[in-house]
Amino acid sequence: PWIASFGRRVYRRELTAGGVAAHAPAFELGASLFGTTDPFRDGIRATVAAMLQSPYFLHRVEAAADPEGNELDGYSMASKLSFALWNSMPDEALLREAESAGAASELLVEVPRMLQDERARRAIVDLHRQLLHVDSYANIPREFVSYEEYDLTENAVMQAEVLTFVDIIVFGGGTLADLLTSRRTFVDAQIADVYGVTGVEGIGAGELVEVELDPAQRSGLLTMSGFLAYHASNTEENLITRGAFVHTALLCANLPPPPDSATALPPPAEGETLRERIDAHTSECGGGCHTAVLNPIGFAFGNYDEKGRYQIWEDAADPATDPPIDASGTYTFSSGAASFVGAPELSTLLSREKQVHRCYSSRLLSYLEGRSTTADDEARLDALATNSLGGAPILGLIEDIVGDPAFRAVPLAE
Repeated sequence: PWIASFGRRVYRRELTAGGVAAHAPAFELGASLFGTTDPFRDGIRATVAAMLQSPYFLHRVEAAADPEGNELDGYSMASKLSFALWNSMPDEALLREAESAGAASELLVEVPRMLQDERARRAIVDLHRQLLHVDSYANIPREFVSYEEYDLTENAVMQAEVLTFVDIIVFGGGTLADLLTSRRTFVDAQIADVYGVTGVEGIGAGELVEVELDPAQRSGLLTMSGFLAYHASNTEENLITRGAFVHTALLCANLPPPPDSATALPPPAEGETLRERIDAHTSECGGGCHTAVLNPIGFAFGNYDEKGRYQIWEDAADPATDPPIDASGTYTFSSGAASFVGAPELSTLLSREKQVHRCYSSRLLSYLEGRSTTADDEARLDALATNSLGGAPILGLIEDIVGDPAFRAVPLAE
């Protein structure tokens, strides 16, 4: 009986009588393989070792309920749901549902329960952790000689801030637009200083409290300290990589490779602004990359220094005589050209662009399906993008993806 019960967990499906019998030889070999004074224990050890090397444990085998059909059987659907929503194996309740289900679609009644589980929170936050490169915040470099007030513990708080924000927005019924435009965030005293927020001086390092940020300066994920500090050098903000992130991660647009002659941004000349330096340095690339693609979006982030603090003038500027930072730009989205001034305006524009909602939907679908999107997904992505643009919550998009007949279809052989 233990082979049947343990095998059910290992293989994520009920073992047939033949399946149980197939493991008997491994059990019998245990005593000769390990030679202890306990042959029963040796048999268990050999059987477990065999199970954990089986391709049916190491891989998710997606089997059809009917050899002539293309819908997953109940156990395959249970595994696909659990790894999509939990990044883990099915629990006992889901396996029982799979055992009694007449069709894979019957398991969809489990989805609301699964989304309320802590494992779902970890999995969906994990998607955004990857999308936003949050792990890399731990390695944001700083030269302490030139930037001695920088505290390494701040890196961990930057990570915690964005992951807490995503968790609260998504599992609070929020939308993609909320991720891009919400003025709420979670800070300790260190990060509060970056935002110019007062009243949290007594909060300990790493202890986060919710605050509301200035809507003229902050708007969602793209104006958070970690994103801005990650896309910066030791002493200067990197507007090019900030723009490149938006272009690739949020617009799903391809960037041409840099020319062979590309070099690092040179140091500033006397009185030269960062925007002027970038324009002069990237002009040879032409309208195909920097001039019309990277630079306009990157310039929107000019009001944030290398640590993410808001600035009206650059460090070397004289407010009495020099103009403030020019954070204006015009970008051609799939819907047409649009102009903006600053990251909050850009974030609002992004939240209203179907191209962004389609890109985000493709990230969700790819993560939940466990594969890259293909041309066969175009209709699904268009429907998801339309719903997202119309205000569908992110959890609703997730339910749409796993509830689609395509999710429970047996994958075609390549």
